[in-house]
Amino acid sequence: MNEYADVSIGVVTGANKYFIRSEKEAAEAGFSGASALPILTSVEDLDLIATFKSPPKVLIQFKRMTRERRRYVSKGVKLHLNKRVHCQRRRNQTGSWYKVDPGIPPDAFFTYRVSRIPYLILNPDGYQCTNTLHKVSFRVESQTERKWIQVSLLSVFGQLSLELGARHYGNGILKVEPRLLKTALVYVSPTEIPDESYRAMLRHIADGDRESACVMATRLVAKEANLDARLIADAVAALNEIRRRRGAMVMQAEIGSFSPWGD
Repeated sequence: MNEYADVSIGVVTGANKYFIRSEKEAAEAGFSGASALPILTSVEDLDLIATFKSPPKVLIQFKRMTRERRRYVSKGVKLHLNKRVHCQRRRNQTGSWYKVDPGIPPDAFFTYRVSRIPYLILNPDGYQCTNTLHKVSFRVESQTERKWIQVSLLSVFGQLSLELGARHYGNGILKVEPRLLKTALVYVSPTEIPDESYRAMLRHIADGDRESACVMATRLVAKEANLDARLIADAVAALNEIRRRRGAMVMQAEIGSFSPWGD
């Protein structure tokens, strides 16, 4: 992955309930347009944009001060938010505790803590994310290559490479740090991915059926890379063994269903 992209943590506000609001709440407080940036705050938001829906919340930006926005700053001071660690750090660096700089929107997002099947979602609409997700900025311009990176990370081969170095927590939770994502195994091809298959994979993710999405991704990679069934079966067996050891659910699909030709 490190050959194709940079990985970093999402936006750290220091006071999410203050800086991140619904679009309606932000508008009522005087923030709209360029002063209200759509932002993802959870895996659930990531599932939404998998099917091309907008995130439900926005990050407020103090681009230009107005009377309403000054009142909002005063409200934050009354709540002592300006004394929080990250807010004080911003004040020391920029002179304004309330001006959160989200940086350049990433090209994609990746899950941080999940129980099984971490995944990447592309970001064509320029959204931002909090540090509950990772930002991914590609070095490759080709949308086809970006999609193959997305698909290959979701396949059993990408999943196995992530599981091998991830930290494990209680209840089988997997924590994927940026440094680990950078070392994950990816596959890139110039061949266009069939749009119907790609969209079906995203629908499975949005519906919470990540195992079916993983099966589809594995078939796509196996067919394009001409991998034989034995290699696929070995990867699935190794993946399931690691998941058993950390107390997570194993893949329930039959090994035969991983044939790239569906036999």
